[in-house]
Amino acid sequence: MDRSWRIHLRRCDADLHDRLAGLVGRNDRSVAAIEKDLVLPEGTVFYAKPLSVQGLPRSKRTEVRRDWRGEALSRTAKADIVFLDPDNGFAGKSIKQQTARSNKYVFLCEVQAFLERGQSLVVYHHQTRRRGGLELEIAHWRSELNQIGVSDSHAIVFCKGSVRTYFVLPADRHRAVLLQRVAEFTSGLWRAHGCFSLFPGSPMSPSKSHAVIDASQHRK
Repeated sequence: MDRSWRIHLRRCDADLHDRLAGLVGRNDRSVAAIEKDLVLPEGTVFYAKPLSVQGLPRSKRTEVRRDWRGEALSRTAKADIVFLDPDNGFAGKSIKQQTARSNKYVFLCEVQAFLERGQSLVVYHHQTRRRGGLELEIAHWRSELNQIGVSDSHAIVFCKGSVRTYFVLPADRHRAVLLQRVAEFTSGLWRAHGCFSLFPGSPMSPSKSHAVIDASQHRK
């Protein structure tokens, strides 16, 4: 990361930048370090147990994932907002829970489990090679989310380097405050410095408690 880009990031949120820069400076880029250093608000719950299915027989992988999901749901039961942070994002139809690389994705049935108990979600999704680019990618996943009962989903796009989208899925009880917070976030300094923008078509033109779920193999 060049110096000019670091300056832009620090102008967006100096406190957050300095906390994360401290972790990078000591080569500790891990979820555990973010939790230990209180980078996120006090009271944030973390579930960073790796989901490892490689080397297991296909018949065992679904069971391991089911147990891991159950622990994640239990750990985050009292959270208002849950951030799901899979390596790659939503699992497409070609990805099955029995495949070795399934640990890099979140399945819609897993998203639904959080939504059904009244929690809001923010879900990370890495841009794929889907034909039609970002516009059709987002439209596809909005349609898929609609099939599991999500009436309004809002896409915040990270515009630097590899394109990443954060889907905000508000529960009814959080909708007003999330509309306000997302609008503020995507119309303020983060947008002005070319970092994040609200994708066109999102109706938006935090709650008291939060949770972070990370199943990555390369992050502790």
